[in-house]
Amino acid sequence: METTAKIDPVRYGVMYEKVRDHTKSIEHIEHQVEELVAFKNKIEGGWIVALIVISAVSTIMGLIGSKILG
Repeated sequence: METTAKIDPVRYGVMYEKVRDHTKSIEHIEHQVEELVAFKNKIEGGWIVALIVISAVSTIMGLIGSKILG
């Protein structure tokens, strides 16, 4: 007994379009993820600078406060 699979061109075309649509969606999501990573990297440097500035300001305030109070 030999069986052969027949391919329905209509069903194949529908599946092909679905795969193509999903591929486009995945590419769009990948692009959005890349933008998010770039944005995260961009603001990460800002956070480091902000922490350094806050640390320096609080140290200076502490020194001034210790000189005034005692």
